[in-house]
Amino acid sequence: MVQLVLLLTALGTLCIVYAFDPHSSLLFPPCPVKLLSGWDCPGCGSARAIHLLLHGHFVAAFYRNPLLISSIPVLILMAVRPTLFRKPWVPWLCLAVMLVFGIARNLPCFAGECVHDWLSSSPALRFLFAVCTIPGAAVGGS
Repeated sequence: MVQLVLLLTALGTLCIVYAFDPHSSLLFPPCPVKLLSGWDCPGCGSARAIHLLLHGHFVAAFYRNPLLISSIPVLILMAVRPTLFRKPWVPWLCLAVMLVFGIARNLPCFAGECVHDWLSSSPALRFLFAVCTIPGAAVGGS
């Protein structure tokens, strides 16, 4: 019974994500980490990636959240053979991968941005930069 409820919930969620574009719909709230810090968390872009994937845009989906798209085969294997993932080190490995991805996706080389644009895009970094620099120095360009 629990599996049926989970399956129906997943299918319903996929239908909603398919029908409503997370880029423009108010149905999907913004990420609180991105909103407060300006940084992408490991889950940022997941709804957009799933929406794009369901519409057949695989490269664009991978661009939105490479970790999510790359983990789909692992999630399928987990559903088919759950005993493979009942080892005590599996949750730690998942946490480590998410942590490394969360840090890496905010590095300028990963995002394809220059350091100046990266610093000026984050409110938290702009504040830190303003506090640690000479008073009156410009932070964000224009």
